[in-house]
Order: sequence, then structure tokens, then C-alpha cells
Amino acid sequence: MTSSTPEYTPRPGWRTRFGMGCRCLLLFLPLPARWKVRIYYTVFTHFFNIMCEGKGLFNYGQEPLCRDTAETLPRPGKWLDVGCGVGGPALLLAKENPDVTIVGLNITLHQVHLARERCGADGLSERVEFVHGDASGMPFEKGDLFDGLYAIETAFHFPDKPGFAREAHRVLKPGARFAMADMIREDRDVPWVHRWFGRVFHGWLGVLRMYTVPQWKRELGAAGFSEIETKDVSATALRDGLTLANSQILKQDPVLRTRFPRWVIRAIYWGNDFILRDIDRQPMRYVLVTAKA
Repeated sequence: MTSSTPEYTPRPGWRTRFGMGCRCLLLFLPLPARWKVRIYYTVFTHFFNIMCEGKGLFNYGQEPLCRDTAETLPRPGKWLDVGCGVGGPALLLAKENPDVTIVGLNITLHQVHLARERCGADGLSERVEFVHGDASGMPFEKGDLFDGLYAIETAFHFPDKPGFAREAHRVLKPGARFAMADMIREDRDVPWVHRWFGRVFHGWLGVLRMYTVPQWKRELGAAGFSEIETKDVSATALRDGLTLANSQILKQDPVLRTRFPRWVIRAIYWGNDFILRDIDRQPMRYVLVTAKA
């Protein structure tokens, strides 16, 4: 795979740009939450895959964040990757942890198919599999219990966050470990322009009602988790991640422009830049949340 012609990206041309532009405009409408998430993933699977040069890592923290999130999970063990995208984190962690098996779960069937293709190409099909399903209604029976569960930069998309917490606890063995890397909302005084921008920009990117740290602690505790701890990783996952994202947008701009309208590319770049220029006054942070089932 090369960065100029990544696999599973739509054909270049004006029809593709027009179609992607129309889908992006739909994200501004007050659509049902699940529709919005599906449209978001349909469009930005391709955008972020071009940005990351085909590695399948769509999170801001890239490889270091994947490793940090999985640090507390047991080895050997069977892990569940909730919101696995096109499989980048699961395949990375499987390569680096040969005593681990991983099941990836994703609500977008298109991404599941792409993850399976990547898995086969990497020769990891015996230890990694990808299934289609909802984080708030996971397709696993009581016997399919996991030793660890992680979710990387995905829970803010979930319409039913309490349902996710309950299902995560249900599919984990007693004493198993939970780890989540996600952006959270901070309830503090910030300039109105930052709060307005966050609502519009993140809403457009399929972010549905960010939780605060106390909200996550409450929902995880209510679901049965204990030893709930949080760690602020904004400096690396958010500041460094946004800087890397914008450098990749500039680098991949010629490829992106063959498949996306210029206003979409500029909107994402400018949005990231707005956050970076005044990051300490933004109404959100990036945290790692760990817990025991």
C-alpha cells in the first residue's frame, strides 16, 4: 500500500467529491444520533485512512496512545476492542503482544469488512477477528467473557453511554480490566466562542454529548466497575495528536482533494488549528480511564 493510493478509498473524481460533500453537509442537520454516526464513519473512514497513510490508526494519539491504553490489560489474555475502526489498533497490539487474542467490535459494517481484509493481509486471522455489533448491545453470550476491554477514541460517538458501560461489565470476567481513551467535557468557565465552536465542530464530527469525568465514573460505577482511575493525557494525545493530524492533512492534501471538497479539508484543518491555538481554554480534555470489573 502506498500513501498516494490507499486501499479502500473511493475513486478520485468530481462525483466522489460531490457525494462526500453532500454527506458532510448532512452532518450539520439535527439527524437521529445513530444516523449521524453512520454518516460520519462512511465519510471519514476514507479521510482519516488517507491522513494516516493506510495504517488504520484514526486516533489522535496514534501508536503511543494505543500502547498506553492497553498497558493495564492482562497478558496473556483475550481482549475486546470496542469501536475498532478498520482494525489498526487491534492489529498493532496483536503484533506487539503475541500471547494475546483480540476481538474487534464495530457498528459500521463497511469498517468491519476492511478490518478483516487488513487482518488477513497481516497474517493475524488466527488471533484477531472482527465482528459487527453495537457497543450498547454487544453480540456476545455469557460464555464469551473477556480478560480485558479497551475503547480508543470512540465512546464519545456512542448515543447510549450508560448502555456501553453496562455491556462492557457484562462481557468481562470478574476482576478483568477495562481501559478507555477518550475526549471528555470539562464543566468550567470558558469563553463562549470556545464552547460554541466545540458544540458545532464536534457535532459535525459525530461527537454525541461528551461526558465529564464525574459522569463516566458514575456510569462505570453503576455498571459494577471498581478501582476507577483517570489520567489526563491531553498534552500528548490532544496537543501532539492535533499537531500531527494537521501536518498529515497538509502532506496528503493532493490526495485528499481528489476525493473531498476543499471546504471539508479546510474545515477540519482550521478546526484543529483553532483548538491548538488556545488549547488550555477549550472545554474538553483527553483522558485515560481504567477500571476493574
